[in-house]
This record gives sequence, structure tokens and C-alpha cells, in this order.
Amino acid sequence: MSDQFDTASGAVALPGGEWTLIGEDSPENDTSEQFVLARIGKDQDDNSHLDGLIFLTVSTKSSVTDWCERNKDALHFAPVSGTDANVKGCLAINELITRFDNLRGQHLSIATQTLDQSNVIRPDTMYFATFRLANDSKAISVSYGFDFRQRANAMIPDYAPAQSVPFQSAHSDEARERNLETVIEWARAYEASLTSRFFD
Repeated sequence: MSDQFDTASGAVALPGGEWTLIGEDSPENDTSEQFVLARIGKDQDDNSHLDGLIFLTVSTKSSVTDWCERNKDALHFAPVSGTDANVKGCLAINELITRFDNLRGQHLSIATQTLDQSNVIRPDTMYFATFRLANDSKAISVSYGFDFRQRANAMIPDYAPAQSVPFQSAHSDEARERNLETVIEWARAYEASLTSRFFD
């Protein structure tokens, strides 16, 4: 799928590229839904490679204040508000591991099985841009993960950074820093689309 992912609570904007649903869970109380989506590409040896990862939770009620307070020391942190003044929340960007085998949740277990059975190679870590947003009637928590060891146009397809710089090495400190700046730039530009599609 591309462009957006439809949930019972609203549409969720997707970054460029083709995304596949690899895990989902709808608890019995029906107050929330949880999903895992992946963007899988090929490496130079034609092996399946995890290029992107999305963790998504939508619910009918949630408090974002405590989570935002706990994540103010992220690599990047900023408050977010949509066109609707009732939408409150924040954006936090961190480098996080891509393995979630030891975490609870049916959606995570299914996603792990799917990736393992398909022999998908995962980078050890990714930059995750996490939005936690809520209004009076519903809430969304979505983490967009990107493999920062790639060129910017491969890391986030269909997105052109404001400043294009030569890509020297996938593992250089400069490439890591440049791609962090790109993820921050992308996330700040993307928040309007995310909030308008889900809440409007």
C-alpha cells in the first residue's frame, strides 16, 4: 500500500514507497487498534532488507502529556498542534533498535514471525520519528522508522531534502548526522498531513 493506511479511527499518512502490513491486533475492548507496517527492499546482494518500519496505535482515548514529558530529551523534540486547536501532542525523534522480539503484543509477535520467515535482514537501529497526538475523541501514536545508513532519497523515497549533500559513506558520522537532519526536516513538514488526515 502507499500514501495512506485506513483504520477505523481515521486515515494515517504513509511516507513514500510501498508499505506492507505485517502485524495487527485489536484488543477485545475495542478501544484501540495496533499495527506494524514494513517497507522491504533489496540490498546489494539481492537479499530482502528492512528499509522502513512503522508502529501504529490508534485509540478512542489517550493521554499524551506524560509521554511527551518523558521524551523531551530525545535527539529532537517539538510540540505539535494540528489545524484543529483541540489537537495536542508532540514529536520525538530517537535512534532505536529494530528488534522487538521481547515486547508484548500480538501485533509485534506476528510482525516478528513475518520478518523472520521471510529472512528479512534488519539494520540494528533506525531513526524513529514518533508522533503522539490526541483530541477530545481519539488519539494516535505512530513511529516512522528509517534506515539512516542509506542515501536520503532511499531512506525516505519521494522526499527531497532542502539541501542535497554528497553521500560519502553509509557508516560515517557525517552521513548519520545529515540523515538525522533529513528525518527531522521530513517530520516537521509531514506533521500537517498526518494531523489533517487523521483528525479532520
